[in-house]
This record gives sequence, C-alpha cells and structure tokens, in this order.
Amino acid sequence: MDEYFEWLCERIDIRNHINYGLLVTKLYKTPYQMITGMDVDARRARKARELRFYDDGSPVSCLEVLVSVAIDAEEKVMRDSCYQNRTAVWFWDMINNLGLAPYTDDNYNKYDVEEILDRFVNRKYQKNGKGSIAFTNYSNKDFRLLDIWQQFNIYLAENFICI
Repeated sequence: MDEYFEWLCERIDIRNHINYGLLVTKLYKTPYQMITGMDVDARRARKARELRFYDDGSPVSCLEVLVSVAIDAEEKVMRDSCYQNRTAVWFWDMINNLGLAPYTDDNYNKYDVEEILDRFVNRKYQKNGKGSIAFTNYSNKDFRLLDIWQQFNIYLAENFICI
C-alpha cells in the first residue's frame, strides 16, 4: 500500500488490530459520497481531504472521513492529559457502532460490509443514529439530518463526558 494509507493506519493503531486489514482496505477504497441535495458533510469531506499529503482531486474515502472524525474527537473534545492519544479508540468505537467489528479478516463478508457502508454513506440508518458511527439514547434529534461530526459529539457527550 502507499505511504498515505500506512499513515492513516498508524493513526488507528492497526498493529493492534491486525485482523482488520481487509476491512480497513475496503474503507480506504470506498468513496464517501455525499447525498445530492444534502450538503451536511461537505465540511467533514474538506476536513478529511486536509489529511492528505497531496490532493489528487479524488473523492475522500470512508476511511479518511472516519480517521478525521477520530482525530478531531481526540484533539478538540476528548483530550485529557491523564491519557495518551486515543484517536484509535474513537475510530474503533465508530467501527463498532457501524456494526463492522465482527468483520475481521477471518470473518470478512464483502456483501455485508458493502451493505453496512451503503447504509452509512446513504444515511439509511435509524433516526437515533443506530447503524451509523454514533447513536443517541436521549436526544430527539434526527441523526440522518445532522453532519457526522455533530452526531459523534452527541455520542461522546452521552457516553463519555456526561457520565
């Protein structure tokens, strides 16, 4: 793989998640397409593009979007001097929330993974965010209408900040 992909993998601590090579590669090869007429994630796509060593103009990938959310979660919301950098924690939490955690290399199912990514990218998840990178147990906001950064902030507040 290329140097940039390896850099992304370092951010998510792939060495301790070595059994997820197929899944992470699929995330990297899957474009994060924004729904026409719904520009809520344009800012996040720009933020993900800023991670690149150089911009070749290609659409950002699902991996880039998730890594950018995880980095911002750690640096802007959850940074705590008592802990080391937890960017990887937030990334793998999103993988779990999406329902992708069972898809290790030994249990990888291309069709299931594609269906999950389609649900995520096309906002086919539940109103409370169940099936996306984050969900709420308390907010009455429709997560399908919020950008994913807002979704993840609500999730962090409910599960890690307000406990």
